[in-house]
Amino acid sequence: MSNQVQHQQKVLEQLIVRRLQIGAAQRAGITVDEGLVAKAINGIAQRNRLSIGQFRTALEREGISYKVFKQGIEEEFLLN
Repeated sequence: MSNQVQHQQKVLEQLIVRRLQIGAAQRAGITVDEGLVAKAINGIAQRNRLSIGQFRTALEREGISYKVFKQGIEEEFLLN
């Protein structure tokens, strides 16, 4: 098996484990405080010397929706 295929399998396994962990946390009733998520996103924007509006525009310019970005932050808090 080539290194590329092995790497792809490893990444896929990691994604599956992540989804399972998120599902388990949600079923257990674990939630993430919206204020904490907002504070984290505002901090990221500030570190990049951007207003939240500018940050959202920059995300979208890179092809990342704000909703998907926010969900990723929520998941990070949920898993850590």
